[in-house]
Amino acid sequence: MLREKSITGLVLKYFPERVLGPKPSFLNLSELQDYNCGVETIAGELSGMNNEEMFNKLVYDYFFTDLEAHSFVEKSKKFRGYLGISSRIIIPPNYFEVIDAPLIFLAGPIQGAERWQDKAIKIIADKASELYIASPRKAGTFKGDFNESMYNEQVDWETFHLRKAGKNGVVLFWLAKEFEHYCDRAYAQTTRFELAEWKLRHEFNHEKLVLGIEKGFTNERYIRRRMMQDCPDVKIHSTLEETCNDAVSRARISNM
Repeated sequence: MLREKSITGLVLKYFPERVLGPKPSFLNLSELQDYNCGVETIAGELSGMNNEEMFNKLVYDYFFTDLEAHSFVEKSKKFRGYLGISSRIIIPPNYFEVIDAPLIFLAGPIQGAERWQDKAIKIIADKASELYIASPRKAGTFKGDFNESMYNEQVDWETFHLRKAGKNGVVLFWLAKEFEHYCDRAYAQTTRFELAEWKLRHEFNHEKLVLGIEKGFTNERYIRRRMMQDCPDVKIHSTLEETCNDAVSRARISNM
């Protein structure tokens, strides 16, 4: 984790205008004091975060909307290097032109679930920095509904990277229990459809599937029964760490 002084320099170096607006003239001391206070406030907020959380906050909340996707990917890679964290993490709407190692796709609930994907990324990246990770959960916090264009972009991104992981890597499902209830949406509705699809892909195409179920996920008993009947070779894990470790092991086998 970076010290607060280093974070202040980081904010000034990478995000001066997007975060704070144009730096005022030194002749305007009042505005300059407000500007410096803003830098210190942001640095203080970031100092309580780990480097991955810091990256997500700064990159996605402050400058992502101002950059084309290609520029964003290139700048985020450099920024990740500055923070000393993996540059092999793919988050929508980004596509990497080259994926030269196995890919682990993080499939599972997003809306209504805790941010389990952030924990999974850390576990996998710490254990196997050579692997790519695709997480469909956007960094930062998104409020409201996707419009048609945003929805199609998200679905197409997920489909593309799921199939990439199926061909060279692993599709990891973590069925996290519901954390926040939405009355207008069945919890994990997309995840359940995708799990059925990838169960069949595993059965008939032998594409690698790893599954973990958190205690409290609804309909767990039925899922366990059907998986035991149709895919007895897929061990069902009870913790996220076990699930991630299994995915890493299977991804490395696919690279041999």
